[in-house]
Amino acid sequence: MRSMCRCYRCATWPRASSSRPSTKRACRRCSSNCRTGLRRRARNGGIESLQENIEHARKELARIAHNLAQYQALARNLGLGDHAEADHLVSHQAQAQAAMEQIDAEEAELQADAEHAIAQAHNAHTRLRDTQAEYDAVRQRPGSNLPVEFQRFRAELAEHLGVPESDLPFAAELVEVRQAEQAWRGAIERALGSHRLRILVPQAAMHAALQWVNQRHNRLHVRLLEVQAATPAAFMPDGFARKLNLKPATPAAHLNTLRHLLHGLDRHCVPDVETLERTPHAMTVQGLMSSQSGHFD
Repeated sequence: MRSMCRCYRCATWPRASSSRPSTKRACRRCSSNCRTGLRRRARNGGIESLQENIEHARKELARIAHNLAQYQALARNLGLGDHAEADHLVSHQAQAQAAMEQIDAEEAELQADAEHAIAQAHNAHTRLRDTQAEYDAVRQRPGSNLPVEFQRFRAELAEHLGVPESDLPFAAELVEVRQAEQAWRGAIERALGSHRLRILVPQAAMHAALQWVNQRHNRLHVRLLEVQAATPAAFMPDGFARKLNLKPATPAAHLNTLRHLLHGLDRHCVPDVETLERTPHAMTVQGLMSSQSGHFD
């Protein structure tokens, strides 16, 4: 069956006139014109679509060309060649990966060096601060060469007891090696050991001192010696105690207590190892010491 024309004009004609020959010819012409119009509109639509595709392709090409130019500039800056192409991408990626790994390793090493330098700077500042504090303390007490922390402790103890620091002398502050016996100085200091840092405390203040020391964190090894009114102790004829001068103008009770301390520490001063081997409780000028039962230090 032949299809009927569906244009507006044919549709609006009266149905009765459609059987006339003239009407049929007009309808056929109209139908032909309608098909021609549809084909023309289809062609026009396809052209517009193609033009849009071409424009999109041009933009995409421009974007790719821009990216390629950036990539080639980057490759030149990295020394990978002046004309980087797609075939070089895999090789460049491998080189870039190796370079990134090297950069990461160098960055980690630099970070470690920086942290080490910061730690060293911090330690240096701490040492400088401690040295400055020690210098200031020595300037305040020019007559003492004892560690600053012990001097500070003695000052705090004197303040607590309500007595002057001169009433709480260290044993080392009351003795000195005679000028003629300076060769024995190192050995004598070794023989005295930590007792040189022992603080002499008056008998009346000892209980309060012990109470105070016992209830606080002292941050150092505290050594106290109670001052007693004792008779002077005699030193060995060849002992190191006879090589010492006792500080003049020291109260008698302090001196007698100090002499008893030195009496207990005294050692025979012998000239050589052979004599040391057969002499208990002796020492050489080099500082080698003997004790009972063949012990040597």
